[in-house]
Amino acid sequence: MSEGTEKQKDLEALPDFDGKYTRLALISERQMTCAFSAEDATGQAVFIKMLRESKLGDEIAEHLFANEAALLQLINRQAPSVPIVPLIETGILQERPYFVQPLLHGYTLRAALRAHPTLAGQSAINLIERCLEFLGALHAAGIVHGDLSPDNLFLETHEVLFRDGRLPDQYLLRLVDYNSARRIEGPENQPGQTVFLKLPYAAPELASGCPLSPRSDLYSLGVVFFEALTGERPYDVKTMADVAARREIPFPAIPLAFHIPGPIERFIRTLAAADSGARPRSAGDALRELRDLKDVHRWISQVEAPPLPAFHRRAEGRRADGPSALYEVAGLQPITLVSRPPNSTPPRGPWPEAGADEDVPIITEAAAPVASPSYAPPGDRAETSMAYAVPVLSIEQGMSKVDFSVFAPASIAPGTSFILEVWAYLREQRDQLLELAARHGRLIERGSRGPVVTEFGTELTLVLRLDGFKVSDPSESFHWFGEISNVPFVVEAPAGLRPGIYPGQISILHHGMLLTRLVFDVEVGKAIGEAANLGARREQITSAFASYSSLDREEVLRRVQGIMAAGIEVFVDVLSLRAGDAWEEQLIKNIREKDIFYLFWSVEASKSQWVEREWRYALSERGIDFIHPIPLSDPREAPPPPELAGRHFNDLILAYLNSTAAH
Repeated sequence: MSEGTEKQKDLEALPDFDGKYTRLALISERQMTCAFSAEDATGQAVFIKMLRESKLGDEIAEHLFANEAALLQLINRQAPSVPIVPLIETGILQERPYFVQPLLHGYTLRAALRAHPTLAGQSAINLIERCLEFLGALHAAGIVHGDLSPDNLFLETHEVLFRDGRLPDQYLLRLVDYNSARRIEGPENQPGQTVFLKLPYAAPELASGCPLSPRSDLYSLGVVFFEALTGERPYDVKTMADVAARREIPFPAIPLAFHIPGPIERFIRTLAAADSGARPRSAGDALRELRDLKDVHRWISQVEAPPLPAFHRRAEGRRADGPSALYEVAGLQPITLVSRPPNSTPPRGPWPEAGADEDVPIITEAAAPVASPSYAPPGDRAETSMAYAVPVLSIEQGMSKVDFSVFAPASIAPGTSFILEVWAYLREQRDQLLELAARHGRLIERGSRGPVVTEFGTELTLVLRLDGFKVSDPSESFHWFGEISNVPFVVEAPAGLRPGIYPGQISILHHGMLLTRLVFDVEVGKAIGEAANLGARREQITSAFASYSSLDREEVLRRVQGIMAAGIEVFVDVLSLRAGDAWEEQLIKNIREKDIFYLFWSVEASKSQWVEREWRYALSERGIDFIHPIPLSDPREAPPPPELAGRHFNDLILAYLNSTAAH
């Protein structure tokens, strides 16, 4: 049977879903599955993956297909920071199981390599770096992909592909096709279980019956890296015997004509080592090694010496041609360690002042004791005499000003599901954001707000509340790495939903603490053709009051450091109160003046009389919306007070449970 006839057979076997999904078109066919593009009732483009009709009754095929959908749901629930394509729906049509996802706009790495057989060095390294970030998050969630290849690395972008080996500057990497994915410790990843492998990318140990592992994913990535730089795979692998023989065949050298630096080639060899024990221990270790190589490249490429930092005291008051610039060769003298008296003044900086005696280094063995304050508050506030230093990072020290935009369909009708997306980006990335998020006009921007000062690598959690609608997973997380990121929410508009305006909000949290809140309105029309409107506005948080038990102080201060780095002034008693302050008066004053009341809730906090006095005062003075609970322990062990229970507290409990499941 010809390929065209087989495709037509699959199309004829696929009905029109009774109008639920229309405009179907075949995307691809594989041994077990068919993939289609379509449109849902709102006009949104979707991706439908179905088990082939010829595989009905095949127990292994049906099990593997069901396993893929279940794993996607597991990842979305337990590790929302992993940027998989979310599931919209799963179902069975004429006995054929299927699942539906948003249709991505872009192309696979395989398609890019067809356009140009090799990638430019910078594009290849950036791609592998994003792959390692993705694998690190996936493996941390307890999942191994098992089928990493150029076919399954998808670049989500609206930018065209350059024909000189360069990838677009802006794209979101998606690792797709979880047909072979397994839980690392799950029973399905044991000897004797069936797994489908792309043999050219399969690690040698898999031919001996070893289970999939993070290191087998790293091997596959090493082969992909080799192929992306040379246009061919390192081995001609056609059978499982060829995979097994890889143990005995030396890794081929990359031809000199490609001008691949030695450190990069050694990195590829390490990833694709025949012995799994010779590979990096984890994707995180490999990522650090790759970034070290990138740092060396950036440093070597500098053509000018960097300016001296402001704290560089050693250079003050000196001339390069003065006596201090003359050196003699002399034998090293033993260093004398001198203990500083406890009450003496410590050095003012990392180096002595200019002109001071620099011959004898001074090492302080113990910090001077902190003088006790003149007051001693009762109960668990007695430790406020302790001095804590919470550093606040500046923009120059790895911080970003992040803007957020909300996108939703142009029309929302009752009885339909839709995707509501929140995008994070830098101001200069806005044009690229609009191209990525527009999705051919089906998703439009409803509003944008910012900036929120965020440290590079910070995990942010978004909690969606949309009254009157059904949101299956209202809490999602992602890590900010300086690149455009999006967080999708699958929202269902109930069939009986009346036309009108419905309020919603998106809370942006860091370690459970509220950074800012986007408030918007969704207008539901009577029919699909009626336009919807979303007017977004922002509630900015600039100051906060922290209420907590002293037994939780270490964890609270750790979180406060991150929130202060984001530019929010937080009143913490151990940091903010000074000797001589009217203690209780200051607490009341700051509760009244701050934008938000952070209630760090735990078993210990639930027993603290001071915590209770603070939240009750905040409730009576500012109302329940002023209080933002932050669970520090399992909320089932420390239920909220009755006055604060309900959805106000439950949204944050959900975020806590999701974040602990992801870690």
